[in-house]
Amino acid sequence: MKWKNGKRIIIQFLLGLLIPDTWKNIPKIDVLLIGHDHHFNFLHQGKLYSPLLGSMKEYFNKNGMDTAIILRPFSVTKSQNAWHEHQTFNRHYCLTFIIRFLGRFYKPLHGLSFAREEKFWTGLLARTKPTRIVAIQPEAALCRAARKLGIKIADLQHGVINDLHPWYGTQFRSGTPINDLPTEFLVWDEQSANAINKWATDKKIHVLINGNPWIKRFRSQQNDDFLVLEALKNSTIFTNKLPKILVSLQWGLDELCSENNFNGIMVSGLEKLILRTRGKYNWMLRLHPVQLHGTYRLEAVKYLEYTFGRLPCVEWQKTSLTALPIILSQTSLHLTFSSSVIIEASWFGIRSAILDPEIEVGGVRDMNYILERSIGIATVVGSREKDIENWIFKNLH
Repeated sequence: MKWKNGKRIIIQFLLGLLIPDTWKNIPKIDVLLIGHDHHFNFLHQGKLYSPLLGSMKEYFNKNGMDTAIILRPFSVTKSQNAWHEHQTFNRHYCLTFIIRFLGRFYKPLHGLSFAREEKFWTGLLARTKPTRIVAIQPEAALCRAARKLGIKIADLQHGVINDLHPWYGTQFRSGTPINDLPTEFLVWDEQSANAINKWATDKKIHVLINGNPWIKRFRSQQNDDFLVLEALKNSTIFTNKLPKILVSLQWGLDELCSENNFNGIMVSGLEKLILRTRGKYNWMLRLHPVQLHGTYRLEAVKYLEYTFGRLPCVEWQKTSLTALPIILSQTSLHLTFSSSVIIEASWFGIRSAILDPEIEVGGVRDMNYILERSIGIATVVGSREKDIENWIFKNLH
C-alpha cells in the first residue's frame, strides 16, 4: 500500500515538473483564488472548469473585482486546457517538496520547508497585494503569510466537514495556533458550521454559511450566466426510461475499504450488481475529481474500461465531466461508499445508499452524515450485492 502511494506521488511530482512556472505573471489583484487541478471536474466547450473556484471568480468579477487563480503543486492541467487562466509554481516548489519529504526523517528540515513556503507566499502576496484570499484548505504557511500582511483569507468548503475530519475536527484544530488558520470559513450548511464553530469561536474565526456556490448557480439560474445556460443544453446521459442510478466513486478507498483483494475503485458487490442488472437500470458512474487527473485517472480508467467496457447501460465518461447539478436532476437513486455527494443529493431529494459499514452507528466513522441518516435520505446499506439490490428495489417501488 505504502509503495503504491509512493509511486503515485513520484509520478505526480515528475508530471508536475513538465508544467512551466507562471506564478510571476500574476499582476496586482483584488482577490486571489487558490486550489488544485483536482478541483477541475467540469468540461465546458472542451476546456476544464473548476466549479468552486470558477464560481467564486464569476462572483467577484461581477462585483467589479480583479481575480487570479493559482494552483498548488503538483497540478498538471495546463492553463490553455482550462476555461479560466491559472498560474502554477510546481518547479519553484520542487526543492521545498524534497526538503519537506526529508523532514519526515530529520525534524529540523521540516521547519526549513515551512519557512520556505511562508517566504514564497509572503513574497507573492506582498507583490500582488490582494485584499482577500479564497482558498480550498489553505495551508498553515499561507495563512500565516496572509495574516502577517493583514489580508483576509477564507477556507472554501469543498467536501464533508465534521468532527472526524483531520482538517476541521475539534480534536485536530483546537490546539492549532490562530496564525496558522484562516480568518474565516465559507461553508455550505449549518451542520458544517457547527462542526467548525466548536473550536473556531474561541479563536474569533468567522464561519459564514454561503451554500455551495456551484449548486446555487443551477438552482437560481441567471439570464447572464451563459456557462450554466450552455451546460444545460445536450446534457442528457440516457434517453431511455429505465431508472437512472448514480454511483459516486472516490479516491483513497484503499485506506477505508476492508474488503479482501479490493480493486481500489469499487466494492465487488456493487461491481457484480452493475454487470448483472445493466439492462434493468441505467448506471451513471461518476469519477471523483481527483480521479480525473494524474495517476489516479490512469488507475480508474483502466479499471472502468476493463470491467464495463462500452456496455450500453453503463456510462462514466460524460457523467464524470457533466455538471453535478445536471446529473442529479436526472438521478433516481444514488450509491456511494462515502462520498460527500450524499449531501448534495439530499438537496435534490435523492436517496443515497452508503456502502461503508463503518458509518453505521458504532462504526469508526459513524459521525459522517448524521443529519442525512437521521432524516432517512441516506441509509447505511453495506457492500453486499444482495443488500444493495434490495435497497434499490425498495426505493424504486
